[in-house]
Amino acid sequence: MMLQTFQVNYEPCHENEVVCITGSVPSLGSWSPLALQPMTKDLSGSRWTCDIDVEAAKGSVIQYRYAVCNFMCSSTPQILQWETNLSPRQISVSEKTCSTGLETFGKYGECSVQRGPLVATREIHLMFEKANLTSLTSSLNSSHCRLGIKAIDITNSTCPVPVLVHNLSENDISPRPQCEHGEMLETSSDVLLFSTQGLPTNHEVKFIIQLIQEGGRLPTKKESPKRLKGDISILAEGVIMSNTLINSVGKAPLYFFDDASLSLGHVVVSYAVIEPMKNLEAHSLEVSYATHWKRRNQALNVGHRGMGRSLKDHSLITDPNADELVSIPENTIYSFKEAATHGADFVEFDVHVTKDGFPVLFHDFQFSLCMQEPGSSTNTHIAKLAIKDMTLEQLAVIRKLAPVGKGTTDFLCETTTAVEEDALAFGELQTALQTVPVHCGFDIEIKYPMVCEKSGPEYDGTPMDMNQSLDAILRVVLKYGGQRRIFFSAFNPDVCAMIRLKQCKYPVMMCNFGRTSLYESYNDPRSVCVENSILTSRAYQILGLCGHCEDYIKDPSLVKSCHSNGLTLMCLSGGTVDPSII
Repeated sequence: MMLQTFQVNYEPCHENEVVCITGSVPSLGSWSPLALQPMTKDLSGSRWTCDIDVEAAKGSVIQYRYAVCNFMCSSTPQILQWETNLSPRQISVSEKTCSTGLETFGKYGECSVQRGPLVATREIHLMFEKANLTSLTSSLNSSHCRLGIKAIDITNSTCPVPVLVHNLSENDISPRPQCEHGEMLETSSDVLLFSTQGLPTNHEVKFIIQLIQEGGRLPTKKESPKRLKGDISILAEGVIMSNTLINSVGKAPLYFFDDASLSLGHVVVSYAVIEPMKNLEAHSLEVSYATHWKRRNQALNVGHRGMGRSLKDHSLITDPNADELVSIPENTIYSFKEAATHGADFVEFDVHVTKDGFPVLFHDFQFSLCMQEPGSSTNTHIAKLAIKDMTLEQLAVIRKLAPVGKGTTDFLCETTTAVEEDALAFGELQTALQTVPVHCGFDIEIKYPMVCEKSGPEYDGTPMDMNQSLDAILRVVLKYGGQRRIFFSAFNPDVCAMIRLKQCKYPVMMCNFGRTSLYESYNDPRSVCVENSILTSRAYQILGLCGHCEDYIKDPSLVKSCHSNGLTLMCLSGGTVDPSII
C-alpha cells in the first residue's frame, strides 16, 4: 500500500460543489461514477486535497481524473463536469508516501472538460416556441413579453432545482441560468429550451411558467397583474406537474391564468424526460470520445447500410460495376462484413428494439408480411407489423421467409433459399459487434419516429418508450463495443440529447438534411434547417452533424459555420464521391 496525496485547485461556482477523484485502482473507484472519492476543501476555498492508500507496487503508474460533483440531494453524485482529455492524468509510484503537487482542474495537456453522464438524477426538458405563444400574447396586448420558469421540488423542498436555458436565437447557445425577469421571445422563429439540473430520479417537480411584461403598458381589467418592481409585471401564470409527463417524450397542455384565476388560454409544450441508465455498472470515466474526432487528410469510406442499398432505388446507383455489391442484402451482418473486407472505414446502419428488448438491424419502423390463400397463387393479404411489437423469437421465424419485390420490408410466407445466416434481415446488434472485423467502425443510426412537415407522422402507431429503447441499445454497445470506433446518429433531437446524457463514452451526431429537394423536412424547430441543427447540436453538447452534401454544395458557408461552432461535419450521398466536391 502506498499513501498518495492528491491536490487540485478549483474555485467553486456554487457552495454545493465538491471536487472528487476517480482512477485506475480500486481505492480510487476503478473509474466508476458510483465510487467517486470526495476531496476536502481547505480554508482558502479553492484548494482540494485527499490522502488515499492505493494498491500499487513501487514503480507502477496510477491514472486518475478530477470531477466536480454535487451530493446535496443524494449520496450518489451528480457529475457537473469532469476532465475528459483522452489520456488521464498519471503519477508514478516511487515512495511509500507521494504527492502530486498542486494541480489545476481541467488544465493538463489540452484542456477538455465536459458535463458528466446522468447517474442518480434525471433531466426534464421543456421547449417553448414563439409561434405557439403568439395567439396568447396577442390577447394580452403584449407582442414582446418574457417567459420564465421556476421549478419546485415537491418531494423534498430543501432540494433546489436549477433550471438552465438555451436560446436558439443567441450566438452563444451554451446552457446558462435564466435572466432575472425571464427570457425574451422576439421573432416568430425564436425557440427556448429549458432543462432542470440535479433532480433526483424519485422526486417530483412543479413547474411554474410565467409570462412577464416589460415596459410601462397599463394592464387590462382582466389581467390585474402582480407588480414585481419598476415596470415589470406578471401577465399570466401556468403550472405543469412532472407526474403528468407520463411518457419519455411528448406534448403537454399548459393553461395560463391571471392572478384572479381567470383563464387566459393555453399552449402546447414539447417535453422530454431523460432518465439515467439503470445498469450503471456499464459506465466508466476512464475515457470519453463524446466530443473527440480525429482529423484526417483524406475522406472516410462509409458503407451505407453496409455495402449499400439493395433491392430498391437502383436508379440511385451510378457505378456500372456495382451490380454484385447491391445484390448483398442491406442492413445485414453479411453486408457489414463484406464492406469491411472491401476497405470500408465505417458502416452506417439502422437499429430498432424488439418487444422483449433486443436491438436488431433494420431500416423501417415496420415491415409487410405477404400471405397467400391456400391453393391460390394470386390471392394475397398484406399484414403490416412493427418491429417494436415483435419478439426476437418471432423475428427469427420471419427472417427466414423469402423477401419479395424490390422493397426491403416485404416478406413472403415461404422459406428463403439464402445460404448465409448473416445475410438474413433482423440480425442482432450484439452479433454485429461481436463478429464484424473490429477495424471497421460503426455509425449506429437510432430510428425514432418524427413528424414530417407535409405528410405528417412517419409512423402511425405508438412507439416504444424512448428511455426504454435507448437503454436497451446502450447496454449492448457499452458491453460489447470493445475497441471498435463507434458513434451514434439520429434525426430525432431528443434521441441525440438522451444518448449524450445517458453515457459519456461514445459521440453523438445529429442527422439533418436541411431544405433539400430530395427529402421532406421534419416539423421540429430544432432540426427544420441546418442553421438550427447547428445551434441544437451545440446546446446538447454533441459532436456534430451528419448532413446531405446538397445543402453544403449550395451554401459552403454552412461548412464554416459548423467548424466555427466547434462541430464535426460528416457529409453523405453520391456527391461525396466526386473528388472536385471533396
